[in-house]
Amino acid sequence: MNKRSIYLDNHATTKVRSGVLDAMLPYFTEKYGNASSSTHQFGWEAKKAVDVARRQVGEFINTDPDNIIFTSGATESNNLVIKGICDSSKEKIHIISSSIEHDCVLEALNSRKNACEFTLLPVNKDGIVDMNVLKKSIKNNTELISIMFANNEIGSIQPIMEIGKLCKENGIIFHTDAAQALGKISIDVNEYGIDLLSASGHKFYAPKGVGFLYVNRHNKSIKLTRQMGGGHQESGYRSGTLNVPGIVGIGEAAKIINEQFSKEFWHMLELRNKLYDGLFKNGLDIALNGPSIADDRAQIEKHKKTLSAEKLSRLLKRLPNNLHISIGKIQATDLFSNAKHIAMSSGSACSSDTAVNSHVLEAIRLEDAKIKSSIRIGVGHHNTNEDIDDAIKDIVSVLKALGAIV
Repeated sequence: MNKRSIYLDNHATTKVRSGVLDAMLPYFTEKYGNASSSTHQFGWEAKKAVDVARRQVGEFINTDPDNIIFTSGATESNNLVIKGICDSSKEKIHIISSSIEHDCVLEALNSRKNACEFTLLPVNKDGIVDMNVLKKSIKNNTELISIMFANNEIGSIQPIMEIGKLCKENGIIFHTDAAQALGKISIDVNEYGIDLLSASGHKFYAPKGVGFLYVNRHNKSIKLTRQMGGGHQESGYRSGTLNVPGIVGIGEAAKIINEQFSKEFWHMLELRNKLYDGLFKNGLDIALNGPSIADDRAQIEKHKKTLSAEKLSRLLKRLPNNLHISIGKIQATDLFSNAKHIAMSSGSACSSDTAVNSHVLEAIRLEDAKIKSSIRIGVGHHNTNEDIDDAIKDIVSVLKALGAIV
């Protein structure tokens, strides 16, 4: 009998919300003007929709709409930051990043290694940078620190508040790739001291192909050379006809999460914890990779009566929807092939079709056998208790049949 499909790969992408789709549809068929067309109603209508979305996204991270630059996603935003800062400097500058950044950041750094020197910070076994090592890495020509907010594989959350404070004290621009964190962690760019923030809509229930870059216009030291020439859209940072339906979608998705953050935070956290408990109580040879879930649960329990969900999310060391495990001596591909109805992954969707070991898992010094047996599971807004119950039952059954028993 065919089992129903269960989607637990929400780090890779998410399902577009029905409300988001409804908001987008008129801009494909009825309100299809170019937002740069200033001489007629169709263009005015499109521009107004973009303005509304810019405000909605700004409110999502507590900033002025003028600080939001729409892009195709976090990959483009990250490239614009790294390459844009390097290209705008007349002297060789120094950039600090980490060894577990997304490939697009690492490749962007390597593409400018003749113009910019960079340091990749190591991480501990939980995938978190050491603030003392970061402080010691600062040089006289350090112009940018680019550290991801939360890792896309093991879910580790960096000490962003501390990094932001350090950057302000030293006059250094602070950029964070928040693609995985946005919508799961409450982010206020002012409280965190963030100057530049990259995000992708499809990670929080908006469509693929649209994202944004937050640029703190109050920081006059930020100078970005545009990477796409053309019509000078988006304040000259990003040329090209605006994707109005996508922009409307990301704005609506941001609005919904902003309004429902508490409900969704608790929903994802409870489902993830249920999945964790169900897998680990069944006598299986599995190990957790990344920050302790038990420690996060203890923090939540300690403060849940006095702090809001927004504040509680900022105490976490691990994304509330993330579970990353190694399944003993069993290859991850064996689980995938025997539980095809459950969508899981072995790492970043951007590199999951290659045979190369995850640089993230190598950075936390995970042994080769555990890397090859690693599974990433991402809970999402649309998942239900029934999804988790069925996933536990089926994963446990497959792993026991494969011999992954302690």
